[in-house]
Amino acid sequence: LDTLAPGNPMLIDRERSFTVELLAEDMLLINATASQLANGANRALVGSEILQFALAEPLGGRTWRLSGLLRGRGGTEHSVGGHVANETFVLIDQRLRLLDPALVSSGPNAQILAAGRGDPDPVGDLIDLRGISLRPPHPVHGKSKTYADGSLELSWARRGRGAWFWLDGADTPLVEENER
Repeated sequence: LDTLAPGNPMLIDRERSFTVELLAEDMLLINATASQLANGANRALVGSEILQFALAEPLGGRTWRLSGLLRGRGGTEHSVGGHVANETFVLIDQRLRLLDPALVSSGPNAQILAAGRGDPDPVGDLIDLRGISLRPPHPVHGKSKTYADGSLELSWARRGRGAWFWLDGADTPLVEENER
């Protein structure tokens, strides 16, 4: 309902919050522990940013205040600013499905239609974030070192598509056909 202020995707955002209105009063949001967040709990798409929230405070009716935010998840750190009021809020779970490219139009006005049991008509919406799953995420932890001879060494930590969870003691898997 309100505008989500820009935030830092490298830190837990304990200062900002935003308010959402759900479609029905019987819909609930729940809090998540740090461990649950690390395992992907409470992921949501807000505009074009994927974020996670630790705290869900009911404000009455269908309205909730969400806080304890992890911003710019899933390679959407470029979207942590520029939010506007009344953006779409969609919870994301682990049940992601690959869409057959042969069945999905590639035009800018392509829609996905969904119909559940008991729905009289399908519901359609434009495809947002087209191609985001194909683009490798930006590297992190960039460092530079200048040597006495004037040469420069640049290093960084890679991130891989599909490797969104931190596995203690393990390097991030490449999840790519090759690395350049």
